[in-house]
Amino acid sequence: MSKDNNIKTLSGRIVRFVTTRTAETVIALLIVLVFYAAFMLVLEIALPVGGGFSALMTDNRSDRGVYGTEMISGRNLRLVRGTEEADLSSSSGAAAQITYVKRKVKSKSARSVLWRKARVGMPLFDQDAVQTFKGSHAAIEFGEDDRLEMGPNSLIIIKRLERDFLFKEKRTLVVVADGEFRGKFFGSRDKPVFVEVATPYGIARIRTRDDADGPAEFRVAVNPDRSSSFTVFNGTAIVEAKGEEVKLESNQITSVLSDNVPSLPVFLPAPVLLDSPRDSMKYYYRELPPRIEFRWKEQKGSERYRFVLASDPFFEDILVDERVAESSFTIGNLNKGTYFWRVSTISGWSEGSFSETRKIDIVLDRDPPVLRVDYPPKDVQNKKLVLKGETEPGAKVFVKGVPVKTARSGIFNYAMDVQAGINMIVVEAVDEAGNITYSSKMINGKF
Repeated sequence: MSKDNNIKTLSGRIVRFVTTRTAETVIALLIVLVFYAAFMLVLEIALPVGGGFSALMTDNRSDRGVYGTEMISGRNLRLVRGTEEADLSSSSGAAAQITYVKRKVKSKSARSVLWRKARVGMPLFDQDAVQTFKGSHAAIEFGEDDRLEMGPNSLIIIKRLERDFLFKEKRTLVVVADGEFRGKFFGSRDKPVFVEVATPYGIARIRTRDDADGPAEFRVAVNPDRSSSFTVFNGTAIVEAKGEEVKLESNQITSVLSDNVPSLPVFLPAPVLLDSPRDSMKYYYRELPPRIEFRWKEQKGSERYRFVLASDPFFEDILVDERVAESSFTIGNLNKGTYFWRVSTISGWSEGSFSETRKIDIVLDRDPPVLRVDYPPKDVQNKKLVLKGETEPGAKVFVKGVPVKTARSGIFNYAMDVQAGINMIVVEAVDEAGNITYSSKMINGKF
């Protein structure tokens, strides 16, 4: 019996030992998994969505993308200004600079895996990256006038200066892993500008016009169906895919679907004609901002319109950027200030040129209008008299509740009847914000 008890005791100790060690192992594994999940969450927050490390770190040499048969994942852009060879490849020279940031925009140094908040004036060096997110915008300048505007959800990586063995020129290279962008690069007949863009399915070489000085303006987008769209607003372009080429002139677009040649060039629709408000129109308010309806002429063949409102005439500080089906857009929360608006047409993945730009001013006005009235003497002997006066331009005038015609300068004349005895004359001036000024006088009709 003693032997059996010893065996049972030993067996119990072994079971408790195994159970304890198993529990400790499970707890340790759970702790490791929790820390791993936390670490992956930090990476998810710190690193951008899009092309991943391979897109960030791949050195796009001439054996890939533009020069080889294997297209890179994403897009790239290169710029050539005539035959100038400014050395942007030196460790001390920046290739570009961030000049505008709207909402959430991040940047990453090539020597770091973490992203930081992008700021205006931040220089960009070889393999530095810029990321925009939903509803955010950014602008990058390569020179005094050469500019690249990033739309929402875009990722751009600045690559080092390389020699183009095909064209015997140097250029900067920008890899765009996702999103759309617009470019505007200035050149002349003596110093033309070349911009080369590659998407997963096509390549475009865009340049300024040969017959005139001016910018090369373009838009490149990889659409949700993974097709690529190339639009030239000003300048020319050669677009190539699957060994086939098409030439784009100003205001033309072509699209490239996966494993297809470029579509035939199509002219962009004519710019939209704006209706109201008229240019430089002013809106006044006292308490609540006015409700403003922006209207434009319907464009035949348009599926949607793009309405853009900004606080500057260059549309850097974009406040509203909406796609709408109707030929109008209403805003009721604009505070005092000056605003600029424009509209473009959208048909499929094609977006036309913007309309003219119009300006509006919203003015906060709590000051009552100036009102001067030339009243007659206290005693009058005529049954009729002319009441004269002046108020601020744009204000409405009422005499005894009756609206009075007022000149643009604010001057008014009102012929009124005088009753025998006491007459109370009340004059009101109401400005465009609703502020009111009163003036009154009693006269005595003696006749």
